[in-house]
Amino acid sequence: MAYIKYKDQKFKYKFCPLYEGIKELDKDIAMRNLVTLKEVADEYGFRFYLAYGTLLGAVREQDFIAHDEDIDLAAEFAQLDVLMAMLPKLLECGFKIARWEERGFISIIRDNEYIDIYLYRQATPKMMICCGEPIPRKFFDDTTTIMFRGYEFLVPSQYEELLVFLYGNDWRVPVVWNDYTPSLMKKVKAYVITYIKYYVPKFLLKPYFVWKEKKMYNKYVEKGRIQKYL
Repeated sequence: MAYIKYKDQKFKYKFCPLYEGIKELDKDIAMRNLVTLKEVADEYGFRFYLAYGTLLGAVREQDFIAHDEDIDLAAEFAQLDVLMAMLPKLLECGFKIARWEERGFISIIRDNEYIDIYLYRQATPKMMICCGEPIPRKFFDDTTTIMFRGYEFLVPSQYEELLVFLYGNDWRVPVVWNDYTPSLMKKVKAYVITYIKYYVPKFLLKPYFVWKEKKMYNKYVEKGRIQKYL
């Protein structure tokens, strides 16, 4: 078993190895999960917006993208208190904690469909970052709402610009990147990495995370997507 220890709260959970290509998204179940999360978030005042593949689908296809496998949401790390306050309510609603990283990342799962919530910290005056993934601050400050499968969700006002930042100028072209048939090696690797993350002392893993986060950040630098925001 693993634990989330936050201030005077402690949540015990059984972590779940999740990895790319684990399964194909069940859109109806995923939407029910997203709506439940939204209702709880609205009740507690937790502010999030659609992110990554979920934002891409909402804008490009007005639906989840055909080859997605989860829901992606983004929020500010400053809201961690609110997230932890509403976590018991989410557990009452049938969600389970699947994974947690103190760097600012949590996955919750219900009916085999999971939601990733990325909590972004202020890295520089103009840049937010979560687990090595940068997003310009402007996309958190300037937001609007869009209709997605009959519900209103918060998104960055300049969502097309953010999608270019994340996926490049050809973000409107669908890309089938997974056939949902992960190799045995990929499954074993996912399990090993998960166990290492949860059982190896954090101070021993810190150099690895620093290296990995720098590598992820440099990916945006190499593609020339980040320089104009600095």
